[in-house]
Amino acid sequence: VGAGTTRPAAVMEIARLGTAWTGAAPVAGTAVFINNGNNSASSPSYLQISAGNTTEAGIYFGDSDSNGPGKILYDNNSDSLRFHTNQTERARIDSSGRLLVGTSSARVFANSATPLLQLESATLSTGLSITTNRNDAASNVLHFGKSRSATNGGFGVVSANDAFGLFRFEAADGSALIRAAEISCAVDGTPGLNDMPGRLVFSTTADGASSPTERLRIDSS
Repeated sequence: VGAGTTRPAAVMEIARLGTAWTGAAPVAGTAVFINNGNNSASSPSYLQISAGNTTEAGIYFGDSDSNGPGKILYDNNSDSLRFHTNQTERARIDSSGRLLVGTSSARVFANSATPLLQLESATLSTGLSITTNRNDAASNVLHFGKSRSATNGGFGVVSANDAFGLFRFEAADGSALIRAAEISCAVDGTPGLNDMPGRLVFSTTADGASSPTERLRIDSS
């Protein structure tokens, strides 16, 4: 079936410009192909699915043995984008842009911190794996960066004592998550071009207390 074209390139092709597609062939097995003109780089193609302002709009994936075990839904009531596999929600991007994996609601940590990426599970040990498979001496890298720029991608110079890396360990006390220990990194002096003095601080929370106390410091010297 061709809508807007007399030479459909798939089971159904929707062509905005009314001309036959002359670019790369659609992926094998493609049932519906949207053709916005292969020479129109400034005119992207969209598939829009709209629903009522308090209902869901989505895409379902299934086979002859199932009724949509996989789906991508946008909930207009909560303004969240949800991803499902095997009939179960696995990940969600909420209205604040937080990516929640294994949970449907963001968790608030000590000092009212609500991280942008949250992993949670009631059945498995929650973990984050970073693996490199290379035939050389390179290692995996986890970067903590900070600038005083007011925009993303900036390089506003930091100041002495600015903190820019923190590992925080927290556990539930029955009503909230409480800090038990921290390892932090901060600027240890006055920075300059190609000069960034740093320090590491190790802190633990004493029995009967609710916040960590510094126990060990490695300064820039």
